[in-house]
Amino acid sequence: MTMIRKQIYLDPDTDRAIKREARRRRISEAAVIRERLHHECASETDMPGGRQARADFIRLLDRTRREARKYAGKEEHIPFDREELYEKIERIHPR
Repeated sequence: MTMIRKQIYLDPDTDRAIKREARRRRISEAAVIRERLHHECASETDMPGGRQARADFIRLLDRTRREARKYAGKEEHIPFDREELYEKIERIHPR
């Protein structure tokens, strides 16, 4: 999956809210922002692939949230291989 880097300015309250949600959910701040933007911007007709792509994406988010709950409250490092993760995403959602 190709990502495009964007820089934005946030007010301090929004920044704190994003940090708080990211900590609570044990995900990156960028993931919080991407999810919120996707939710706000993507309609069934806007998303490439239409309804099926949207349904696939929502299932992926649900699986990710379930996995994250397994580790909630645990202090140990959760190892992952970034390239392996990108390969899995590419298999699920090829370009």
